Amino acid sequence: MGFDNQPASWQKSFLMEHTDARMALLDCAQDLIQCVGVNPMSYNDLSREVGIRKASIHYRFLKKEDLIRELQVRCQWACGEHYLEVVAAPGKTTGGANLHRLGESK
Repeated sequence: MGFDNQPASWQKSFLMEHTDARMALLDCAQDLIQCVGVNPMSYNDLSREVGIRKASIHYRFLKKEDLIRELQVRCQWACGEHYLEVVAAPGKTTGGANLHRLGESK
């Protein structure tokens, strides 16, 4: 039985649960990156902080790069037209700046 064949209440519950976990992972990853940086942050750290298994993280973000890309989009959305000013500021190496620089290196 596929997702579309499930009752509407089940679908809503499923989506809310997965959205909440996804947002918790993104929030935690952003905090960890601001504290320790992009490279040192690991799925082990996220698993421990959020309280879910690493497999559940990989289900939502197959690779660390996928998680970082989504954080970049979130940072761009939050900063709006000032995004490039924020990430290009001299001497800034936390948060969005780390995310932006990681994206450029690929």
